[in-house]
Amino acid sequence: MRRMGVSAMITTIKSERGGRRSPDGFHPGRVHVRPHEQGMVLVVALMISVLMAILAVPYLAKLSGRFKTSERIADTLAAKYLAEAGVERAIWELNYGSISSWGGSSSQRTLTITNVQASNGAVIGGISIIVNDPGGAAPVIEATGSVVHTGSATINKAIRVSVSQPAGVYDFAIFGSEWAWAHGSAILDSYDSSLGVYGGGNVASHATVGCNTTGGDKKIWIEQTAKVYGDCKCGYQTDPNTMIWVDPTALVTGTKTALSSAKTFAPAIAPTGLTNKGNYKVNDNTTLNLSTSGKYGTLELGNRATLNITGDVTLHVTTKLKTGDAATINVAAGAKLTVVLDHSGGRGGVLEMNNSTIINTASLKPSDLSIVGTSACTGDLNFKSQSNFYGNVYVPSGNLKFENTPQVFGSVIAKQIELKGTTKFHYDEALAGYLPNGASNPTGSPFKMKSWQGK
Repeated sequence: MRRMGVSAMITTIKSERGGRRSPDGFHPGRVHVRPHEQGMVLVVALMISVLMAILAVPYLAKLSGRFKTSERIADTLAAKYLAEAGVERAIWELNYGSISSWGGSSSQRTLTITNVQASNGAVIGGISIIVNDPGGAAPVIEATGSVVHTGSATINKAIRVSVSQPAGVYDFAIFGSEWAWAHGSAILDSYDSSLGVYGGGNVASHATVGCNTTGGDKKIWIEQTAKVYGDCKCGYQTDPNTMIWVDPTALVTGTKTALSSAKTFAPAIAPTGLTNKGNYKVNDNTTLNLSTSGKYGTLELGNRATLNITGDVTLHVTTKLKTGDAATINVAAGAKLTVVLDHSGGRGGVLEMNNSTIINTASLKPSDLSIVGTSACTGDLNFKSQSNFYGNVYVPSGNLKFENTPQVFGSVIAKQIELKGTTKFHYDEALAGYLPNGASNPTGSPFKMKSWQGK
């Protein structure tokens, strides 16, 4: 047999196969699809696509939901940080700036900051700031941050902050430089007037009783059924077990400790430049409206006489303030009264109130009524009001007694302090750092955050 080359053999085979065909037209060199199998590939592809879509839709929906949630969380945090920035701006203005240039009034200052930008220039949102009582000892700041979320809808976060000057004089409910005494059924507790009126959730156990004396023993007495919802602090480096006496029937809910350092209270400074009115008496059954300050020798309210304070008034009393039967002192809403006592008062004391005296502070804020004493105020101050008393008393050289006054809201500093009978004393924590007219802040500490509440 003749030998053939490889290429020739391949050519021959292809030629033979290409020419061979079965009777039904089948060509062995081609792929044939039977008629009933036509379109199956498309159907399978569609089924796979539908299955993948069914599996993908829930996942995409879940992913979309998570994205929206993440976006809302981010916007909420941004609004919160804007509100915090607003608080910091207000505190800075109170301490170092000029908050009086803001909008609003002396009782409430406002500032709106729009289009707050990030470092890259993108707008984050806006800030709205309200400062209540900006000239007081414990301003309340309300700042709201706003961020556009979707469309015109915004996310708002608000923060409410109370600030105070920690170095102020009213860190205690009552503080007696020589001694403090609560007996009978007297009760001491605390609240915060910046959060509203006393009661409900606005009642706390921060009514600290203090004393400076370092010699002798028993300088703080809590006797009979008196109750102190707070601490008792005796003189610096003294023994609390020796200096603080609590009857078995009495109660102190907090600790009994010594002061970490001696407290120093400088007497108030008498005002100058006031018009001298001499001795003055508001006659029986008559009314005196005062909107301006003045200097008086003896200031007396007759029986059923009424004194209405309608402005920011300072009364410099150089001898005695005395009230008769059913006499009334009203401090109107938006007004403020400071009584500066500048004398020992002689017999009967420098402040003498009849049992039926009524003192009304319309705002119910103890910071709106201050009674302060100079170094000459070394006599007795006897409170015998039949009404609740909202005020603060700062008489470092005087002796103070509350007797059967229904309720006292505020803070008291004196040489000697006595709470007796059924008096209920509610320390106003908003007074922490408050400086009444004439008193001095030894360190001039700036305002600092006292309490924080998110909304």
